[in-house]
Amino acid sequence: MGRPTPQPAKTTLSGDPGLEWARRHVCRPAASNKLETYLAVVRPMYGTRTVEGENEKMQRLITSVLLVFVCAPLSAAQKAGNDPFPRIEVFGGYSAIETNDHNFHFGPNFNATNTDFDEGGRGFEAAFTFNLKRYFGVVGDFSAHFSHDQGPVTLTPPCAQPPCPPVTQNAELNPRLFNFLAGPEMKGRNRTRLTPFAHALFGAAHTTATFKTVGPALTLSRTDADTGFAMTYGGGLEFRILRRASFRASFDYSKAFVGSNALPPQRVNSVGYSAGIIFH
Repeated sequence: MGRPTPQPAKTTLSGDPGLEWARRHVCRPAASNKLETYLAVVRPMYGTRTVEGENEKMQRLITSVLLVFVCAPLSAAQKAGNDPFPRIEVFGGYSAIETNDHNFHFGPNFNATNTDFDEGGRGFEAAFTFNLKRYFGVVGDFSAHFSHDQGPVTLTPPCAQPPCPPVTQNAELNPRLFNFLAGPEMKGRNRTRLTPFAHALFGAAHTTATFKTVGPALTLSRTDADTGFAMTYGGGLEFRILRRASFRASFDYSKAFVGSNALPPQRVNSVGYSAGIIFH
């Protein structure tokens, strides 16, 4: 029999403590152990807020700025809401004017001279206001004034054989002046009961006049009418008597360019006042 061939001995690492230490430290880099050791020391002291902390500060700053921009307009709106102004106002009241003399034309050689629109002092005014701002609005205004005059007049009725004798009998003359105006109005609203205002209104004026006489010698009725440009400047004061109502008085100076085409150009100058209730 032959001699057996010797086999090399097998070596295992598990049984050698030195080789076991080398396996652990060589296969796992030391830098990793150092990093873990550093984090194990630093984290308990400062936490993980190096980046997260900066983000939280930035979020708080942005939130604060947004709150300032949101709350400021709300605060201003709340203050304005505590002291509102009415969007719509309606006025109605008595009105009277004093005018210069005016001439009316009722036909060929038939004129009424030195008359006016203020005899009897009857009139009214109505206005509608839409307020765009607290101190500014647009007004639509209508006014009507009625005059009445009567007395004896001398007429020359037609006859068969001229010259015809004149006849005196009673007659009536009823002039009327209507204004259709619009324009801006300023109001000094405040926390008291008194509110001053001023306006400038422009539009049209329409005049009519009716002459009428009834008698044994003559029965006659004639009408004259005309329309022209008109404007009014004025102002006044409102005194609040209820939450939604105030007493209003105003004084105005007006011009109306009206008159018959058969007569020289005329202008009606008037000074007037009105008083009534305005509803807010």
